[in-house]
Amino acid sequence: MTMIQEELEWRALLWEEIGGGEVALGVPPSKLRELGLYGGQQGIWIDKQRTGHLTDDGHGIAVSVLHKGDIYPDDFDETGVIYHYPKTERPPGRDESEVEAVKNCQRYSLPLFVIRVSPEDRNLRDVFWGYVTLWDDEAEVFIIEFGKFLPNEGTESVGTLQVQENRER
Repeated sequence: MTMIQEELEWRALLWEEIGGGEVALGVPPSKLRELGLYGGQQGIWIDKQRTGHLTDDGHGIAVSVLHKGDIYPDDFDETGVIYHYPKTERPPGRDESEVEAVKNCQRYSLPLFVIRVSPEDRNLRDVFWGYVTLWDDEAEVFIIEFGKFLPNEGTESVGTLQVQENRER
């Protein structure tokens, strides 16, 4: 078994641990941190200790992304999310590394956990099993589709027009 296959199995076990199914509803944030599904306050969680050695570029592979729903509320629906690249005041290399780690989910055919603040209780989180299916460096967005499936082989980036068409779904 390869290290990537082991990582996939780890992620699948965690998915079952939090409830799996279509979506894991009402998960306490403390449980997500305890399991290693999320850490810190950032929008993109990369467990560098766990995934840094899995990639040739050293960026690791994103474990999860957090969608708070307050900045881009219309980019989320039951089929997936349009997730915007981070733009923070941190050193530029940090944001770039997070973007590459999310791209590595697609490059290595690994899912990531999409965490959303629960609309029912802001103290809880809803978690979706997602795959990065496309990204657009010009528009600075990822398309993450939900479901327990392996994505088709895709291209590394798409044109802005295609991303806009996906927003109309």
